[in-house]
Amino acid sequence: MSPRVLLPILLVLGFAGTAVGDDAEDREWQHVREALFTALPDSTYDGDRVTRWVDQPVVLLLGATDDDRAFVADMINDFNRLLGPVAIRIEDDDKDAANIGILIASSRMFPALANRHGMQASIATLGAGYTELTIRPDHAAQVSVSLIMDELKGGERKATLVHELYHAMGPSGHSRLFSDSVIFQNRQATSRVTQLAPIDIKLLALLYYHLSPGDTEADVRVAFDEHWRDLDEFVEPTVKCQCRRERRGPLKAKPDEGAPES
Repeated sequence: MSPRVLLPILLVLGFAGTAVGDDAEDREWQHVREALFTALPDSTYDGDRVTRWVDQPVVLLLGATDDDRAFVADMINDFNRLLGPVAIRIEDDDKDAANIGILIASSRMFPALANRHGMQASIATLGAGYTELTIRPDHAAQVSVSLIMDELKGGERKATLVHELYHAMGPSGHSRLFSDSVIFQNRQATSRVTQLAPIDIKLLALLYYHLSPGDTEADVRVAFDEHWRDLDEFVEPTVKCQCRRERRGPLKAKPDEGAPES
């Protein structure tokens, strides 16, 4: 049976301050370690190997509004700049082709949806968003399922969508070091941002351009030392695109055919 990486998120109000370190690059390395090698409670995955996609990820959105779809499509465009040959696409019609499911539903439906998809229901019902990533024996990603509370609105909804989609790409952990990261979380707060921070951009580029499924922490450290500074070239184009999108403003949201049935 393939091991599972369990990726819970609990949304709480407010932000906590960014931790301060003596050396910026050392803090960035600690972020990379926390994001890629965090083993979570009740997971059969021990967190000691890199996990990422090698086959094309195909996203299926269920229960989404038009605004949700437009936002996810924009985020996928940003992600695809960082994924090398592994480009994400959205599938609206052929459910069998999808290997990343994002299910937006009322929180009262979470237990039934978690049970239907073989997820850890006891964890899935604790927060506003939850992702489980099933991996193959070679540590490549195979299937990802995310649950998003339909009760979320506005920025909280978007922040949860990008947070869970980022987890679905392989980084299984959270980080307490950069409050502008989409996977920031500490005991007081979790990420409420809706755009990739420079640290998020560089981590995905490192993961998909310079790492392979099954790499160890030692392998990642070698790649980090060799390539991390060069990955700054990915930051400016992505940030510029996000800024243009922010000035454009959100599209008007309309409901689709409805949330997934329990």
